[in-house]
Amino acid sequence: MEINSRNKKNAGFLCCKATTNIKSNDKHINVTAWYTNEVPFNFGPKAYNGLPGLILELQEDILLIKATKISLNQKKKKLIKKPSQGEKVTLREYNAIVKEMYNSRFKRN
Repeated sequence: MEINSRNKKNAGFLCCKATTNIKSNDKHINVTAWYTNEVPFNFGPKAYNGLPGLILELQEDILLIKATKISLNQKKKKLIKKPSQGEKVTLREYNAIVKEMYNSRFKRN
């Protein structure tokens, strides 16, 4: 995969270009992905992922998949309250408790 400095806007996000060539069914396919660092998830359409941002446009030869709108839910961060009850256990004890719960739920033969 080759990442270069070409940029363009896609669905309101600044995207970077990445290209590669894959072999499928004894045929070489040129793949171009446009991804954005502004959405820091390394996912994309089909089985493409691993770039340092969300893939918003993907072209495999003549097939083009393109995002037209991205809507992110910007929920407020939730605070996690420190428990005031219960007992402390070691990691080993915790793992034993989880294993016992798992085995009782999914009885193994």
